Order: sequence, then C-alpha cells, then structure tokens
Amino acid sequence: VLYVLVGMAELTAVGKYIQFWWPEIPTWVSAVVFFVLVNLINTLNVKFFGETEFWFAIIKVVAIVGMIVLGCYLLFSGTGGPQASVSNLWSHGGFFPNGGMGLLMS
Repeated sequence: VLYVLVGMAELTAVGKYIQFWWPEIPTWVSAVVFFVLVNLINTLNVKFFGETEFWFAIIKVVAIVGMIVLGCYLLFSGTGGPQASVSNLWSHGGFFPNGGMGLLMS
C-alpha cells in the first residue's frame, strides 16, 4: 500500500512542478501524462527499461556534480562579494557560537 501512496504523491509533485512553469495546464493533466509515460516504460521490454533507468541516473549524477562544481566556483571566486566567503565559517564565533543546543533543537 505504501508504494501506491508514494507513487501518487510523486505524480502530484510532478503536476505541481509543471503547473509552476505552465500555470494554464491543470495538475491532473500532467499527472495523467506522466502516469501513462511511466506505465509505458514499465510495460516495454526489460532492456529498454534498464537503459532508461541508466540514462536517468547519469542525468542525476551529472546534475549533482555540476551543482557541486558551480557551488565551489561561487564560493572560491568571490562572485558574491565579501559577505559570501569561506571566512564566514569562523568569523562570527565558529560553527556553534551559542553551543550545540541550537543544532539539537533544530
């Protein structure tokens, strides 16, 4: 039962994302389109399904590596000005200026 709920929640999230970029498209339309797309991929042969999963995994890995590289560039190039720098890690009292309780309470 849990897998069904997670699947429906993912379809709703896809619908909301699509509605953010294209507000004129109702949430249910994009959810139905992605539901049909996912089921079509599942009903095709195993080789195609595996190949699709492989390429989606590659896209995720490339996106994560790209965000890490972009973050390091922004951090070390000084693009954000003096207020966004590595020195913020220790210039205001360190990681826990008021003690570790703030971390535990969050």
